[in-house]
Amino acid sequence: MPISGVLCDLDLPVYWWLLGPGGWPLAFYIFGALGIVWYIAWMALVSDSPATHKSICLKERYFIEWSLRQENGLSEHQRHGDDNTANTPWLHIATSLPLWAALLTLWGQSWAFYTLLTELPTYMANMLHYDIKKNSFLSGLPYLFQWLCSLVFCWIADWLCSSGYLSNTASMKLFNSIVCKVISSQKFGNRTRNITVKEAYHISWVINYLALSPRLAGTLYGITNCISNFSGFLAPYATGSIIEGHETLTRWKYVFLLSAGINIFGNVFYLFFGSGKVQPWDDPEYDSDRRHLLPTSSETYESHSVPCDQENQGKD
Repeated sequence: MPISGVLCDLDLPVYWWLLGPGGWPLAFYIFGALGIVWYIAWMALVSDSPATHKSICLKERYFIEWSLRQENGLSEHQRHGDDNTANTPWLHIATSLPLWAALLTLWGQSWAFYTLLTELPTYMANMLHYDIKKNSFLSGLPYLFQWLCSLVFCWIADWLCSSGYLSNTASMKLFNSIVCKVISSQKFGNRTRNITVKEAYHISWVINYLALSPRLAGTLYGITNCISNFSGFLAPYATGSIIEGHETLTRWKYVFLLSAGINIFGNVFYLFFGSGKVQPWDDPEYDSDRRHLLPTSSETYESHSVPCDQENQGKD
């Protein structure tokens, strides 16, 4: 993932270099080809779970599965991995305030992100009068710093939680608020700093879905991310409606104020209703009538532990 992040974040700074020899088509061909290479590697090497991994040994597989189940407090039904046929609790999902909090803060940050991503080059070219080569490099440079800072932010968050200074919920809300404050309050300031600090969102709502529902995290993220990406065309449309025919600094301030307001609203909702705990409806045995979990039994990792050397001997 860090390697793929570097490739993604380097695209805009490299565009200016490609403009000379091959023009805009070459820039799209190069990064399109890199996307194909990444996709092939992803399909060949990545598995959906430890159980479907092609080269993992049983001992490592059992250890990972056992650790995740113990950490998330899953039920006996989930511990044995036979919850594939369990019904998805759509009603509980649709009425879950912590999930709505994650969705709204994702929407707010997506709006701010797409505003900067799609409109910053236009602003720099028309208002600040940067030439296209310098504009491409300066527009992409913050995203390189963003990737570098993600490593630092993740380490800090892990240290705060593992040392007992913050709970998972408090850590997510803290870093989400940092992202919101910096991006919203500095809209007219240093945009390199804004986009760089935005990488702290990986420690807030990005991992929030795993905390809320380890069993349904992929489904929940897919749905909410799909909804939030509507801001990818709504934000540019709103910007065009504001500045069309009147592209002045005052109109651009309205664009940034709108983006900041939407972002702040999402963060405030997240502060009140966000959570870093597993939700009861994540368990397939959740009793919707009595609103509690059915009794579960304990499990030990040693009961499933199989040394890798014994496993390999059995294969021989």
